[in-house]
Amino acid sequence: MPAMMIDLPDDVYDRVRDRASERGVSPQQEVVEIVSRHSNGENGDSLAAARLRMQQLFDSVHGFRMIPRIAREELYERGRVR
Repeated sequence: MPAMMIDLPDDVYDRVRDRASERGVSPQQEVVEIVSRHSNGENGDSLAAARLRMQQLFDSVHGFRMIPRIAREELYERGRVR
């Protein structure tokens, strides 16, 4: 398969290069893995699963209240030691 060149904005390339360096792979390998994951739908499935779990957690919490109630002025008071 012939190689393909793509142009990336400098900031995007820098992030890919940094991430690849952290993982010990080349920037090209990092891009291939990102594109492969995205095209296989892995990120979409993971995101959907995370959103479902988050919704389940939110649905399981009932009657959450902050007691004692703190006045807004007190909450945002700076430099006060209790």
